Amino acid sequence: MSLPPINALVLERFPEHVQIITRLHEENDDFRELCDHFAECCLVLARLRTSSAANQQRVDEYDDLTSDLEREICTLIHAAVQTD
Repeated sequence: MSLPPINALVLERFPEHVQIITRLHEENDDFRELCDHFAECCLVLARLRTSSAANQQRVDEYDDLTSDLEREICTLIHAAVQTD
């Protein structure tokens, strides 16, 4: 099973954990959903940062959300590393 291209952002963020990310993505619906949300937020944040009409408060909100999702993904990765 191959990862959808949008999740390449997760693999780029955590390149040292490609095997664990692949396994979690295949086996864990919650992890897959977190990865999808993370990738979507990253894409929106990138668009907002390049938009001249971007509202700074909105940029900050997406930045915070992206960081929160990244921490959750990191927590699941580290939990999987400890159980391997």
